[in-house]
Amino acid sequence: MAVGLFITIFLLFHRISSSNSSDEGSSSSYTHQFVYPINLRSGQRNLNGTRQELVEARGKISGLCERPTKIGAALKAGIDSKVAEMSRTFSALKADFEKEVNETRKENAEVERKLRSESMELKAELQSERENKTAEIAKLQADLDRMMIWVLDLDGWLYLEETVSWYKFIDQRMTFDEAEAYCGGRKSHLVSIHSQEENDFVWKLPKNVGSESLFWIGLKRNWNKENAFEWTDGSSVDFTNWKGRWPDSYTHAIVRFSW
Repeated sequence: MAVGLFITIFLLFHRISSSNSSDEGSSSSYTHQFVYPINLRSGQRNLNGTRQELVEARGKISGLCERPTKIGAALKAGIDSKVAEMSRTFSALKADFEKEVNETRKENAEVERKLRSESMELKAELQSERENKTAEIAKLQADLDRMMIWVLDLDGWLYLEETVSWYKFIDQRMTFDEAEAYCGGRKSHLVSIHSQEENDFVWKLPKNVGSESLFWIGLKRNWNKENAFEWTDGSSVDFTNWKGRWPDSYTHAIVRFSW
């Protein structure tokens, strides 16, 4: 297109030059015939037309020269618009994500608070229930003890609160082995004494039945342990209340009761 325009301009200049030369030749040959003014106006018209075509051609050339710049500017504007749109989209997505994260954190905090509150309430409820059950068991145990006292007292059993145990004096003549077997057959054992209070309590038992002066307790020697005394229920010998010159060399221990 540019080559064509330059060729057109060249031809126009060539035509203008040819026209001027022809006019000059004619004017010199026909001056005497008064044709010069007519040829001058014709040349002027041709010159004006040529100038107009030149202006138009220059405008087209200028438009062509500016077109790449306009295309580049339009392309840059389009790219900038896309970048701005992507930036706005990214900012919107980021804002939505941060909002969702904050809402999730709030929800998690609320759930954690509720769980903590429910856990504390559950612990308090369990503690209260445990205390109630403990009190209920204690009451039932007390009721059972009173009932056992009433029932067993009818059969000669006596209750000592310090040891939480029941005691009964059997007024029958028998050997130590027979007495041990008698107690074992009734899910009990010969008495073992571990305190002064228990000693005094046991000491009073024969008085209730007017027994003879001797009765067995659950203390005997163990030949496998250097002939040491031990209680038949397996408890330790942590209390003694021996009379002078006692214990003697007997295999078993007896309590001598005197009125």
